[in-house]
Amino acid sequence: MKNIHMFDIDSTLTGLDGTVRVLQEYFPEFKEEDLLDYDLRLSLIKSGHIDTEHDFDTYKVINARPHMFLEDEPRPYANEYLELLSKSGQEIQLITARYHTDYRYKYTLDWANLHFPNIAISEENLHFTRANRKVNRVSSALMKAHMMKKEVTVHLYEDKAETLKQCLGTYKELIRLYGIDKYATLKLYKVLTPYNKCYKPQEVKTIKCWSELL
Repeated sequence: MKNIHMFDIDSTLTGLDGTVRVLQEYFPEFKEEDLLDYDLRLSLIKSGHIDTEHDFDTYKVINARPHMFLEDEPRPYANEYLELLSKSGQEIQLITARYHTDYRYKYTLDWANLHFPNIAISEENLHFTRANRKVNRVSSALMKAHMMKKEVTVHLYEDKAETLKQCLGTYKELIRLYGIDKYATLKLYKVLTPYNKCYKPQEVKTIKCWSELL
């Protein structure tokens, strides 16, 4: 049995403090519990900090601070969990939705190696992907297990409910079409945030702290 662990980085391995600090530069009263949507602008609207006519632009803020999601250390016990997996010989992949530039990739790789020094992280297992395309990596690993007739469990750790929904729906469809669950298993983990707390299907395990997995 092979285990492949795919980790989102932003707000999954990292906390929310960096995002909150950036928004507080615009709205000093903003708090973590005001992050009611994955999109920053929608969070501000839903929490009452701005109305729909306000010119706040999520993408302009992110482009001005491209590393805002890496301005904090990882969540408590994230490193310990990765080390536990690594020592037991399980495969670790970091998959993050980022626009690729050489500088941005190197910055992320350096950040990962700084904070997870005992984990082998390189171009082999740090992947940049387009938004909403993580499902492609997950389904590719599942189909490869099916085609090779080797038992594989893919574990996806993610904060974005939309990505978890996509992956769960795709997995069910692949089972319906090809019966891949004979060899391929998908396990989904939601790292709890204010904006995903209402998404709680029984197939997705909610993690409040990484220590729960140790």
